[in-house]
Amino acid sequence: PTEDAVGPVFTNGLSTIGPFNNIPVNRAINNFRANASVQIRHGRHNFTMGGGGTRVYYNGDEPDAQRPVWTIREDFGNSSITNFRLGKPYQLSKGFGDSYRAYRNWEFLGFAGDHWTPNERLTLNYGARWEPVTRPTEVNNRFGLKMDSDWNNIGGEAGVAYRLARGGQSMGVVRGSYGVMFGK
Repeated sequence: PTEDAVGPVFTNGLSTIGPFNNIPVNRAINNFRANASVQIRHGRHNFTMGGGGTRVYYNGDEPDAQRPVWTIREDFGNSSITNFRLGKPYQLSKGFGDSYRAYRNWEFLGFAGDHWTPNERLTLNYGARWEPVTRPTEVNNRFGLKMDSDWNNIGGEAGVAYRLARGGQSMGVVRGSYGVMFGK
């Protein structure tokens, strides 16, 4: 939209006219990651462990009402369409000020697991992971989020694979798994 564009015009009985008031959205999310893992093979076990961290930069300008928002309805003794033609809004709103924000937080990860093959037909996988996330902070102290860091994201996983065979002939594989994961 151009600089002089009017935000959306809401008129009862008509479709919304104009671009939404939160456009343009000027946002950038940068993730800086460092991770490491190691595998150790011991007999029929393949142990894996590792961890990492991500620094998240969330920078952006996403105003609620950068352009005027017109709401037109039946009022002043006229229908909403007549008020639209006359340019008589019921409500006119516009946001002011600097809406740029820059948030930072950390996301961590620690995990350990085992891939165990007790015999040629059975394979077991099991492990645990911890994924804490720190509370986002605004670098210019313009706004504080009312949330705490999340340190209790502990999950586990288990899986089994069993090879079906008859007389040395493979008949397929039966697999099953279960896991508890956490998302953003």
